[in-house]
Amino acid sequence: MQRPRNLPCGHTFCTSCINGLKELGHVTCPNCRLVHVVPDAGQFPISYITEDFIRRLRGTAPASLLGKAGKDAGEPVPSLDMQPDVKGAECLSRAIRSMLQEQEEKVLATIRGCQELQVQLDHYQTSLGVWGEQQQHLEDRLQTLVDRSKGARLLVRQEEAQVEDKRKQVQQGEQQQHLMLRRLRSVTSRQEAFEAIDDADLLADQESQRTQAWQEMFPKVPTVATIRKMRVTSRAALKAVQTMEAALDAKNMEENTENAEGTVDTEGACGDDEAETSAPAAPPSTILTRLEALLAPTLEAEDLYLLMPPTRSLLEAGLVFATHTIEGEKRYAQVSLQDDCLYLHSLQDQRPPPRAAVVPIDEVVPVAPPCLVFLDLTWPDSPPCRVLVRLIPDTPLGRQFIWLCTGERGPCYANTTFFHLKYSGQPGERVSGGDYERNNGKGGSPLLPDLDKGDYRESRRAGAVHAVWRGDDRSNWNSNFGILIKDLEEEGDPVDTVFGEIEAGMEGVMEAAKQYYITDVVVKDCGVVLWAE
Repeated sequence: MQRPRNLPCGHTFCTSCINGLKELGHVTCPNCRLVHVVPDAGQFPISYITEDFIRRLRGTAPASLLGKAGKDAGEPVPSLDMQPDVKGAECLSRAIRSMLQEQEEKVLATIRGCQELQVQLDHYQTSLGVWGEQQQHLEDRLQTLVDRSKGARLLVRQEEAQVEDKRKQVQQGEQQQHLMLRRLRSVTSRQEAFEAIDDADLLADQESQRTQAWQEMFPKVPTVATIRKMRVTSRAALKAVQTMEAALDAKNMEENTENAEGTVDTEGACGDDEAETSAPAAPPSTILTRLEALLAPTLEAEDLYLLMPPTRSLLEAGLVFATHTIEGEKRYAQVSLQDDCLYLHSLQDQRPPPRAAVVPIDEVVPVAPPCLVFLDLTWPDSPPCRVLVRLIPDTPLGRQFIWLCTGERGPCYANTTFFHLKYSGQPGERVSGGDYERNNGKGGSPLLPDLDKGDYRESRRAGAVHAVWRGDDRSNWNSNFGILIKDLEEEGDPVDTVFGEIEAGMEGVMEAAKQYYITDVVVKDCGVVLWAE
């Protein structure tokens, strides 16, 4: 096997595979599809950690690996599994051998630390090279903008020179008219009068034609349009730069404030044993983690609401997440854009990818109905079906339903199943689900007290979402819910605990109810539709 190498995106492949991916000086990662520029050395940094792991699995360093290292990278391969000299060690005491082994482990740990640091430095160096190329590209584009601005300024000067030339000619024409006026006023004979009239008439006609031609000449539409376009473009570019600088200054100020608040008085801590034991150790900071924090894009709830092009690009790349802290642990909910609607999916433990934009979940998720939530249903041999539920009016069950769709309080409807189908094929047919504990209707502890105190609606219509109890005990309110699939008969009693209704996807619910085993229907995902009217 050839030496493993790290791409800037973090994925690792062998040298041969990466060489096969090279195309016009770039490599596209097969996993995340990010495009990376091949470094000047011709190869990406070696993954010493992966290499060491493979060697330890094999127990020895293969000769083929050592042989190919010089070909691939032109550098020696540091060995972490050199065997001690057994013959020389036999004459040493057990204590000395133990000390040597302990020191060897220390040296090996130091070597691994050096290799990890080298990987980070290699990543950083590769990133700097990519940034340099990107900055050069931006500089070229900015230079193009500057060149166009200079061209527009040259047009202004040319237009200004032409206007000045015409202004002087108009001034000369006006002077000739004044002279002609004085001549008309100083006529003393009939012959002189006729000559003056003819000359004045000719001069006036010539000046009128010239004046009309110049009136139509200015302003020159292409020139003014070009100048206006460059003014608007230049001002927009400057405004964007000022806005970005202000945002970065605000972010730096916030980070400095957080760092100042998080600073510990080391002198006081040294004299206070209790303070030392109570303060948790901060996670180790590395080059890559600090770099990731510096490069993380900033995002506000207003940015999501306005859906400006930069935010839309992040959403299309799957790089927008909402964060929520539960018992000191952060969880993340992805925000997706589909058909110009923003969907906040249920919270997960998995961290977002590098350079993802994060916004607090409480800034975007409504605290109470009315609002729109979604359930993604799946069952065997069927594509997922998205069901939109309008929660209205504001009720305790509606608020609890929001929490269970997002997972803000821990439990979540995601990966639960439908557990009961009642009155199949009859008026009032309904399906039940929402038991996040047992998936059989016997679990689903409530997240809010006094769920029965809300102002619930009555309904006989299909699509009504209502409360479900354990057995016939109406006082046993919980997380379970029911969906009315078929209308109730008019003479029958209505469902009187309705807290929502299906707004879209009712056909999917009806199809799900036809499954032989209703427990095959799974809520694969759920969440909230942000700012849905």
